[in-house]
Amino acid sequence: MERKDIFIRKLLFAGMFLLLTAWTCVLCFYHLGEAGTQNWDEAIYGINAYEMIQSGNWWIQTYRYAVDYYNLKPPFIMWCIALCFQSLGFSFFAMRLPSAIAAVLLFVLIFLSTARYFGKKAAIIAGIVFVSCTDMFFFHMARSADADALYLLMFMAAMVCLYESEKRPWLFTGCGVFLSLAFMAKCMHMGIGVVVCILYLPRIYKKLKLKHYIGAAIGAALPTGIWAAVRFSYDGLAFFAQMFGVEIVDRVVGESDYLGYIRYFGTKPTVLLALAAVLGALLLLFFQKKEEKRAAEGKSLLRKIIGSRLYLFVVWLLVSLAAYSASGSFMEWYGYICYLPFCMITGAVLARALDIPGKKKGIALILLLLPVIGLGISADKSLWSLQTLNYENNTDIRRDISSLIEKYPEYRGARIYIENSRNEYCRQNEWEQNSVADIYIIGDLDPIEGGVPVFVEDKDALLLISKNLFETYSNVLTGRVILVDGDDYLIFNNDFYG
Repeated sequence: MERKDIFIRKLLFAGMFLLLTAWTCVLCFYHLGEAGTQNWDEAIYGINAYEMIQSGNWWIQTYRYAVDYYNLKPPFIMWCIALCFQSLGFSFFAMRLPSAIAAVLLFVLIFLSTARYFGKKAAIIAGIVFVSCTDMFFFHMARSADADALYLLMFMAAMVCLYESEKRPWLFTGCGVFLSLAFMAKCMHMGIGVVVCILYLPRIYKKLKLKHYIGAAIGAALPTGIWAAVRFSYDGLAFFAQMFGVEIVDRVVGESDYLGYIRYFGTKPTVLLALAAVLGALLLLFFQKKEEKRAAEGKSLLRKIIGSRLYLFVVWLLVSLAAYSASGSFMEWYGYICYLPFCMITGAVLARALDIPGKKKGIALILLLLPVIGLGISADKSLWSLQTLNYENNTDIRRDISSLIEKYPEYRGARIYIENSRNEYCRQNEWEQNSVADIYIIGDLDPIEGGVPVFVEDKDALLLISKNLFETYSNVLTGRVILVDGDDYLIFNNDFYG
């Protein structure tokens, strides 16, 4: 191949990498703080991180300054959010920034590792499929202060170390470290990585020595072990018992939606198009006689499977899908872990098909159009989502509290009561998680339960009330000063108009 052709191919690869990375950054960072805070689960992570800073206790998460036995994840994501709060100030952008950064790094890691293992064409295809997975950006991951983006980044790093350990056995230690950090991000979900490691050992066990196993064990024990020791010294087994009971037992017992993840992926056009392309490419490769296929004749089927360059990623995909399906507990963001190996498999298989000479290469090019069409579908959906961020969840409380603090900064840190007709799961005179996160971040306000009856007895407090509830309490609120007359809420203090 001429130098000019090599240069053009390198330039095309770099251009596609930069273009896809730029689109990933748009999906992750564009107006990141604009959407309303989600009750489940980003609000509670934001609250935990905020209270860590205020209390100075970075080891024990609290909710409204009581020990939190609802959020049973280790504090890795909370530490990241708290660091962003300290560096950038309290804001919804800072709250979501760790997830956005993790998602961009995850894309880069998938793209570059696919290029390393399966070639540049495979990397570009894998990148196209990744940015087509719209849900990962807009729900419970990249643009949300949840633990999922950080968890998947740590998991992906662990799998890269595992794959590389075949040639560099010392990287098996890195696999242990990153799996431990995956546990620190999302608790028991890390167990999928342990199963994948065990199933991958038949391929690498001859390369590993005792020192490598010891290194991996020490690497896995350090991050989790330090935190667990501190946590145990605080409340013994209380947190860990709850963690095991809720994160494993309660997720499985009573649940029976065993086909939930199959149905979920089956409703995604981008997944179906990429899957159709993979199946078509596999048929082309099956009928194409190659030298490596003839050389592999005589090997047992098991040895062929284990020896495949895609073995790790197929095992990862199948174990993840089987484990979550068998649990019977469907939560769509649990299925995001399946997207990562699927992207790499799609890239590797299609790239291999594109190398077939003759007429079959034309068919492979047609198959390549399928994930490109999927990208177009997802891009249209993503652009619509980016334009409607303000309509995701309740942002009215946020705006009205911002108006309060802007007009009356002396009320920062004040006690405040609520009567909210738009509550999702609490009574109207109780604070839900998203509202607590909003008033913490904007005004360092102190949320108090009880609503109007208690507010009128608390001289220095404030009241946030839905406008459609004012008539219910007009007999006691009429005459009190309205500090903010917002679109959906009124904010009172206990002073009276003169």
